Amino acid sequence: VTPLEPENVTNYEVGVKSEWLNNRLRINASVFHMDYTNLQVFQLIGSLLVGGNAEATSQGFELDAAALLTENWILGLTYGYLDATYDTYVLGSNDWSGNRVPRSYEHSGSINTTYTANLSGGAAIVFSAVYSAKSDFYFDPSNHPGSLEDGFGLLDASATWRSVSNRWNVSLWGRNLADEEYQT
Repeated sequence: VTPLEPENVTNYEVGVKSEWLNNRLRINASVFHMDYTNLQVFQLIGSLLVGGNAEATSQGFELDAAALLTENWILGLTYGYLDATYDTYVLGSNDWSGNRVPRSYEHSGSINTTYTANLSGGAAIVFSAVYSAKSDFYFDPSNHPGSLEDGFGLLDASATWRSVSNRWNVSLWGRNLADEEYQT
């Protein structure tokens, strides 16, 4: 019934990308601050999809590091911190100002590793694994406990045979190998 205003965001970000130890260690980091004006928010109320505009602030930092432990083995880490809240969000009689923005987990991170086993003739088998985790978040701007999704972690892995020319690959992979249950 009420048209939505155009959404705008002003983003401030500063970061560094660096390589150390003869390019065997990479560290990237950034800090950001985003101011949203007329953030377009949609939510399901009963069977109706209702939209509204909000003012919000999102700020945090991200870190990404990777180390070449041997010529064939890479270890990586990531971490992110996010503080995303509504400065002002009023929809009808509901005032959700100060609440966390839906689907914005405060902490996220991962650890990953890749090992390449070189075979005779130039082919290779590449083994990879990653464990990623996210802290709890809300599905709804009300931040009602019923809309809270607990934090969870996922384990994925793969093994890939690469041909000599790297033209052909055959992979065996698995996702969510620990059978973690979570809502999407």
